[in-house]
Amino acid sequence: MLKPEEIMVPEFSKGFKGYNPREVDSFINQLINEYRELYFKNAETEEKLQAVVEKYKETSAKASEAMNNVKKMSEAIIADANKEADRIISEAQSKVGEVSSAMKQSCSEMLASYTEAFEEEKNKFLALEEKSKQFRETLLEAYKSHVADIQKNFPAFSSEDISGVNFGAEVSATFKEKMSGSSEQ
Repeated sequence: MLKPEEIMVPEFSKGFKGYNPREVDSFINQLINEYRELYFKNAETEEKLQAVVEKYKETSAKASEAMNNVKKMSEAIIADANKEADRIISEAQSKVGEVSSAMKQSCSEMLASYTEAFEEEKNKFLALEEKSKQFRETLLEAYKSHVADIQKNFPAFSSEDISGVNFGAEVSATFKEKMSGSSEQ
């Protein structure tokens, strides 16, 4: 594979009317092939990155859906508990003369049971919510790390990086420095 210095300062022998066309064509074909190879590697990396992003979105959506389901279940349990409590209270009031003391005991036990069940579900929900939060943070950190690795291993050059540069020995030295710096990392 050609080094950046070889691309920047190619030497062709001169023929009767200028550079030897076969040497120039051969060099250009070599550049095209190597560029094509790098282009496809870059496209493959982009596809992999997109797959990671999609997986993150999918996982985040599933976690959000699970949290919503737990919340709905908790609300349904609370609503059921409230309905049941209302039914028990209404029934107790209609039979107050007959079974006042027994009904008070029964209502207290049921309310305690539903409260305990609600507290258990609430604690499960809070634990699940915390795990989901930790998972999202872990996934986000992994994504950030992946993006940082990509940026580290595939640095981008802009037109500002090469504006005003004399494409002679100075360019060759700059590329040598950048290439040796990125290979050390």
